[in-house]
Amino acid sequence: MPMLLKDVNAGYTVNITRHGVPEIWIAEVSNILTMAAGKGRITEGLLNDSLALLAALPVKIDRLTFLECASRVFPLARKRGLTVYNACYLELSLRMDAGLATLIVASSGSASW
Repeated sequence: MPMLLKDVNAGYTVNITRHGVPEIWIAEVSNILTMAAGKGRITEGLLNDSLALLAALPVKIDRLTFLECASRVFPLARKRGLTVYNACYLELSLRMDAGLATLIVASSGSASW
């Protein structure tokens, strides 16, 4: 069963089981949940349930390590003014010749890579 991310406002759906995410994705999502629990925004029970659900999601995780793709990530980050985290997503998108689902918008009003 595909894992879909849907943005009803933008009118698009992305299949993340087919397109995948970089390895840092699991750490980023886990960090968001852990910080939310630490700030009292979610309960410890919801944190634990969410982390268990996260581990069970059928998300395709790119297994190319950060060190293996760093030579492409750092130049992308510098050239495009991105964080290294966001450049990891862009690098994967370019390497896989896949679309990129993002909420990052360039100062001109649209993302241009």
